[in-house]
Amino acid sequence: MGDLAARIPGATVRAIDAHPWLAALAIVAIRLATTLPALGRNSFWIDETWTAALAVQPLTTILHVGFHDENPPVYNLLAAGWAQVAGVSEVSMRFPSAVASAAAVAALFLVVRRFFGGEAALWSALLFLVNPLEWRWAREARSYGLVQLLCVAAWGLFFELFARPRRRTAAALGFVEVVSVATHYATGFAFVAQAPAAAWAWRRAPRAFRSWLAAQAVAAAVCAPLAWAIVGVMPVQPYDWRPVPGRHDLLRLASDLAGGRSALLWGLAAAVAGAWFLARGAGTGAATSAAGTGSLAGRRAAPDDPPGEGWRFASLASWAVVPVLLAWLVSQRAPMFLSRYLLFCALGWVALLGVAVARLPWPPAGRAFVAILLAVAASRGFARIWPGPPWRQIVRVSTEAGAGPSLPTVVATPLVEDCMTWAWHARRDALPVVFAPVGVFEKEGSFRPERLVDRLREGGTTCLRPGEIAAHAPRLPSRAVLVVLPERDSGGDETLAALRAAGYVVDERRAPPPFRVARIERGASPGTAPATAPRDS
Repeated sequence: MGDLAARIPGATVRAIDAHPWLAALAIVAIRLATTLPALGRNSFWIDETWTAALAVQPLTTILHVGFHDENPPVYNLLAAGWAQVAGVSEVSMRFPSAVASAAAVAALFLVVRRFFGGEAALWSALLFLVNPLEWRWAREARSYGLVQLLCVAAWGLFFELFARPRRRTAAALGFVEVVSVATHYATGFAFVAQAPAAAWAWRRAPRAFRSWLAAQAVAAAVCAPLAWAIVGVMPVQPYDWRPVPGRHDLLRLASDLAGGRSALLWGLAAAVAGAWFLARGAGTGAATSAAGTGSLAGRRAAPDDPPGEGWRFASLASWAVVPVLLAWLVSQRAPMFLSRYLLFCALGWVALLGVAVARLPWPPAGRAFVAILLAVAASRGFARIWPGPPWRQIVRVSTEAGAGPSLPTVVATPLVEDCMTWAWHARRDALPVVFAPVGVFEKEGSFRPERLVDRLREGGTTCLRPGEIAAHAPRLPSRAVLVVLPERDSGGDETLAALRAAGYVVDERRAPPPFRVARIERGASPGTAPATAPRDS
């Protein structure tokens, strides 16, 4: 039995390596099986509401928004095309992202197999599948799933270019990079991360280096107008909900991308060990692969490329680390240091770990144990994934409380942009004015929350921050339905107390936490309003 257990991992890896496309399809099926059932579980939040609301606007409006907002236009154009076919529900709008994320993990498997071998590809795919942030963000109705797929394609083309310098490979690399930046501006950091690896290899592969440099120059020239527009509308630090990151934020974000601090520490240990044994070049661990394990089409490739496997391993480290450092530096001026913006760095991280584990000089069963240990450590991060605000349930409770055309609504939320989420679920007919060229977008400006508040007030919804309730109480409607999303570390009691002190009777309704829902009516003298116990809707 012990001999059989020792042979199973090696036999499994050989079988997977012999049928790469079947293995890739199996990986896609696993990814979809774990993501599709959860697509409709949570309500849209503000960013997804933005996507869905914009998707039903005219093409000219989508293009206008793409050049007057910090979100580039490619994903929004694709989302609009999909919305014409499948509608704009939570499930339908999230479905393309789930498919793109599944395609990304399959592409990562094929790219790592092409340049590092089947075992490294298997462990990389495993670590991708259990990464909490990948599961959390890449299935939302945002561009992150598509960005993952484009980044894998770009780095695969980058490695291919230095393995076999060809003009068509360089042209494809430049094209993918242009589409990536036009999908999400932060992907530019991923392609800047190629520069250290390219500079390192230029003496041994000058032709490939020149082709890469030309592709980068053309891509930069094509992206320049879009980059200029994005820079013009980017907020400047400090910006309320995205503070200037400190040095401790580097560790926090690295931990998030890895699946937690313990996963980061175990991963670093595995990466250092793998790099050590790879540098020794003793042929330890899985059979050294380089370009010799087959191309993306499954064909056997030519001998190793000039830079060597150690160069590619270091390139994966650059993919994982350099964008984080660049985003941290840029965020001292313009805020963009968010884990979802840098989600593509997790791809380089899991590929790095997959290769490192495959190069350990141990039997297959030992390497499989290490890979599973890393996967378990990363999967513990799922416990820290928080559900989105239950806006659907809140709209239902407020409607049962009487909110509608005859009874105005007061929405108190720390981010006034959340009133757009409220409108999506309760007053969708009011949303088209949000994207009118003369509405929330200036000719040279960006999204203005105060314009959004003005538009929604015309539809009967007053948006305030919780701390503003006391000052605005005299101007609130005499009868209304109140919806409170409290500040962090606050239960919302102070908001209800402020209304009671202003002379309102507060009839609170049962609502899913952290929300508070109540009918309010001005009827008693300030300070004498009775406090009523929460009751069912």
